[in-house]
Amino acid sequence: MIEFKNVTKIFNEGKRNQCKALDDVSFTIEEGEYVCLRGRSGSGKTTILKILSLLERTDYGEITVCGENIMRYNDRQTADYRNAVMGYVVQDFMLVDGFQVYENVMLPLNFRKGKFEDKKNKVAEAMKQAGIYECASKYVWQLSGGEKQRVAIARAIVNNPSVILADEPTGALDEDNTNMILELFDNLNNRGKTIIMVTHDDYVGKHAARQILLSYGKIVTSDENAKIK
Repeated sequence: MIEFKNVTKIFNEGKRNQCKALDDVSFTIEEGEYVCLRGRSGSGKTTILKILSLLERTDYGEITVCGENIMRYNDRQTADYRNAVMGYVVQDFMLVDGFQVYENVMLPLNFRKGKFEDKKNKVAEAMKQAGIYECASKYVWQLSGGEKQRVAIARAIVNNPSVILADEPTGALDEDNTNMILELFDNLNNRGKTIIMVTHDDYVGKHAARQILLSYGKIVTSDENAKIK
């Protein structure tokens, strides 16, 4: 279970360009839930994902994941958490252009101990789940946008994380590729993965069981019928 308790995040505090990205935000996401964070640009959606992945720290409040306060993690705990608990997918893929698909998916495993043969098997399984196995030897520049996003998803799930964070994962894709990616997330959720997705798209949001709507860093509503006004 993920719980935000009175979380506030302020950028440039005390300066003229101070911005309160999150303002006393509290919510709970149960294990295995599929949740969409929605709202206009600047509402705090991506900040929540960055805090959950420990790319940003809160200024006030507490965040617990499976009962542990992740804000208290040291550098080693943070690295282990990012590598094993959270998988992160972003809109612009963040792949290494000079690497093959196989090498891109292998990247998170390079930071973990284990037999190389076991790592190879994990990469193969992740690529199969993402529907990208046939492209293993291709380079990033040879892929379509939809294929790149599936590689990014394979990389995010290669360590079998319990939670997958996705920041506008279909924002740069056409309708057909959007549907393929959404089907992939549906399948991952059906396998028990917790999905937390940021989107502006009402169609994409409807794939989630619950939507959390934010405005100016505050939660407006949290239910399956939330809509941006």
